[in-house]
Amino acid sequence: MRPESRSAMLFVLLLSFPSLAAAAGVEETLNARWRGGWVDLKVPISSSCDEYYNDNEVIGVRTTSKARERFDDGETAQVERIDVKRSRIDVFLDLGEELLVERREGPFTLYDARLCRIQLRVPVPARSEIGAIEGRLAELLELHDSRREAEASPAWNGRRLAPFPEGYERTLGFYATWKAEQTNIAVQERMDDARREASRISSNKRSNTEYMTGYGEGVDKGRRIYMPSDCPSLLSATFSFDSRKGSDDWKRGYEDGQRLSWNLELLSRLGSCFVPVPPPPASSGVVR
Repeated sequence: MRPESRSAMLFVLLLSFPSLAAAAGVEETLNARWRGGWVDLKVPISSSCDEYYNDNEVIGVRTTSKARERFDDGETAQVERIDVKRSRIDVFLDLGEELLVERREGPFTLYDARLCRIQLRVPVPARSEIGAIEGRLAELLELHDSRREAEASPAWNGRRLAPFPEGYERTLGFYATWKAEQTNIAVQERMDDARREASRISSNKRSNTEYMTGYGEGVDKGRRIYMPSDCPSLLSATFSFDSRKGSDDWKRGYEDGQRLSWNLELLSRLGSCFVPVPPPPASSGVVR
């Protein structure tokens, strides 16, 4: 890099230091006032109610978002933190009330109460003063010291978590029975596959010296191949053999030996993956 280029870059960096320091100071001040506080939102927002803070772009007094669940203005939320960008303020919010989300598993309709999160992206002019930023936030959020205070405000929309459907506990009882049965079926099928593969390898062994030499080394190597210990991972585990140079017969025996060891170990571990099956609810008539 030429000396004049280095000087120009250094000049740009030096110019940026004051603005970076100012942004850090604004962010610290905003978080000291807002972080952990409760707010009533004055704009509609959207969230997919997953583990992410879903983007909500603020345009005037409206928001746009690709998240699937839409909420009216008046939602109560807690401020997780505030990040200050060059020309934007990001407010991370955890909604105070969960959302009941429907999902299908097998023949069952199930419901999960999920926490909903959003990232409110608020454009502000670059190098805005703290007072102007807080004024803009106040147009979108009504700040309170506690959730009780936020829910006492006329700005709160009153939304509560919807109740579970009538008879849902019985549905969960039938689901628990079905889930355990499906788990045991999957374990048995995986064990049957491993047993068939081990039997096939043993039946098709070759008798020549090169093959048997590779086979013995492969069996020893197979005992050291990593295999997960938890049952869900065992059910989806796939065999990946170590390859080495050698004659075709030796390589075939080396792979077969590894594959045999791997399937025998899989069989051994899967035996502990069967789960007890709880009895279904005594009376009938549940709607799944």
